[in-house]
Amino acid sequence: MEHLQDRLSKWQVMALSRELHHDEAGVGKLCDLMLYAEDAQSAYNAAWILYYLPAEDKRVYVSPFYDKIADWAMKPCLHIRRGLVLSILIDLSSRTSGRTCLIFVLPMLSTKRNRTAVAR
Repeated sequence: MEHLQDRLSKWQVMALSRELHHDEAGVGKLCDLMLYAEDAQSAYNAAWILYYLPAEDKRVYVSPFYDKIADWAMKPCLHIRRGLVLSILIDLSSRTSGRTCLIFVLPMLSTKRNRTAVAR
């Protein structure tokens, strides 16, 4: 994935997500980029592209990363919007039986520290 360190338009994000249709290796690289990128913009762009992936591709190719993404979303100093990451997880959990993401996420979001961070 080139140019992910630059700010992308919604059109560019959607075009990149369409290019990744049925591309297991590409989606895996994008998940790794989101989870391990050193710069926030690349991680943010990767998350947006994952968000706009077709539902089938999310279910097949992003589901194996569910636990890693969930652990990453709970980090206290996440460098991209937590809501975006949680949207990906909720989308995955609503399509996958036996996963109840909200049970783990809601108590974390209800802590005083997180309410204060959201209010800023």
